[in-house]
Amino acid sequence: MRLAYLASPRTGSRYKYHAMFSRVADVSVTDDPSGFDGAVVFGDRGTEWRRCVDARVPFVLVENDVATLRVPKLDDTNEREMHLHARAVLYPSEAMRDYCLSRYRVRHAEVVHLRPLARDLDFTPREKQPRTLVYAGGIRDTGGGRGRGYGYRLYHGIFASAIAAGGRVVE
Repeated sequence: MRLAYLASPRTGSRYKYHAMFSRVADVSVTDDPSGFDGAVVFGDRGTEWRRCVDARVPFVLVENDVATLRVPKLDDTNEREMHLHARAVLYPSEAMRDYCLSRYRVRHAEVVHLRPLARDLDFTPREKQPRTLVYAGGIRDTGGGRGRGYGYRLYHGIFASAIAAGGRVVE
């Protein structure tokens, strides 16, 4: 089976899903799903899934970021259409799956917990440091977290509080 992978498998979950699908299919990273048996598409408010619909290629939707969970009043037309057209949807948690199944019609849903790959577990853990907050991920200023004082990747205030209380923040 030949799968089109409509995402760059850099790091994080995209890397892990790329590795997972590569174990069972010939996976090619591409922008054009035409001529493939199927495709893997990431939700994240993207529109890559439309290329699959136009090319009549069935796709698996990997839904790691459901925007309406964070912003309930957001227009969910794109999210709804992605779920409607997907042959199957993979969610990272039962809570996200249940939320989407309560809102959208889904042909098939599965939960894939994003645990590290076995080869990534071969390391010597570092000694634990007292009063240290370790963060792995991106940080960006989203302008006040849409009026809530917090938001996606907006952890500057949390980090400042941890430092003010005598802690350390390391990446």
